[in-house]
Amino acid sequence: MLLCQLNLDNENITEERQVEIQQKGLFVYTTKDEVFNHNESELRKTVNKTNPLMEFSFQLQKTERSKLDRAVKSHFKVTSLQEAKTVLARGARVSLTQNKWAIKGLFNGSLGTVVDVRFEKGCSPLLGDLPLFVIVDFDNYIGPPWDKDNPTYVPIPMHVKKEDRTKGNCKCCQIEFVPLEIAFARTLHKVQGQSIGGDNPVKIMVFHLGKSSFEGNNPGLLYTGISRATSMGANDINKSAIYFNCKTKFELYTRIRDIHHKRKPLSKKEKSESLNESNTIFVEPSLTKEKYDKVKKRKYWTDFLDQQEKSTDITMTESERQNIKHWLQSQQKTLTNGQQLYSIVQSHSKRYKKFK
Repeated sequence: MLLCQLNLDNENITEERQVEIQQKGLFVYTTKDEVFNHNESELRKTVNKTNPLMEFSFQLQKTERSKLDRAVKSHFKVTSLQEAKTVLARGARVSLTQNKWAIKGLFNGSLGTVVDVRFEKGCSPLLGDLPLFVIVDFDNYIGPPWDKDNPTYVPIPMHVKKEDRTKGNCKCCQIEFVPLEIAFARTLHKVQGQSIGGDNPVKIMVFHLGKSSFEGNNPGLLYTGISRATSMGANDINKSAIYFNCKTKFELYTRIRDIHHKRKPLSKKEKSESLNESNTIFVEPSLTKEKYDKVKKRKYWTDFLDQQEKSTDITMTESERQNIKHWLQSQQKTLTNGQQLYSIVQSHSKRYKKFK
């Protein structure tokens, strides 16, 4: 089975490719806890006495329009404040959290490596100060060079976000923060709709399949992950855009060979052996005849749709098809300039309708 050949323990994966996978590969997990643990583990490897970990929060500020004597923290959603916090270190893999210059490769989700963090004279992260900018070596930046010797180095300044509160349309407060987050790994949810490999921004993906029970309760998870890859290296495994990181090829085979049926719980002895990372022997949980509830519900739903399709007459005459086509064409508008596009966006704007 081709998929089983893509496990990272395959001897046919060259040493150079293994290094490239570790340095440039995006590690994808099914849960946030797994992502956090991987990011923390990799971040620890970059930190030392000469390369300290820097923790940044947000700075709460008043705007020029504010009539208050101070900025108000409650004007922001809790999630906005949490997402504005980050940690950095030189050499850490990071992701841009805001669109800066999408057409040149600086969009929300762009990956890169921290080169340096620059502060104003007298400022320090130990004092709670934010940097002037963070120099990041982006994987796919194609804009004009900031540093001629390093054309993919980009200085990322602090991002300013207006308050979330919209009551009275009063924007009296704002927060300033570092628009970067640690990204050695991401959740599968964050890479849905994204293609990996080829000319796409991310070239390599290492997919951690997670537990079979997670797949059983989220049918289609395995397909979603695998289908991100544009190539599986059919002729050359070192050109695949996707790899797996199971203990052994056998574990990978076991994980994907039956994703519909529940497995029996491991005994204490088997669980101990399975949790022992130094143990290369994979303990296979026994399959049961019982399918996961979500799998059964999906089967009921697809059977219902098939039945409805067979019992529904959806045939159309050529005249009916032409009438629908003509109606669609009559509803479409051809844009000739940017002003027309702006007027369409404006007419559909909630704010515009509110004050019209």
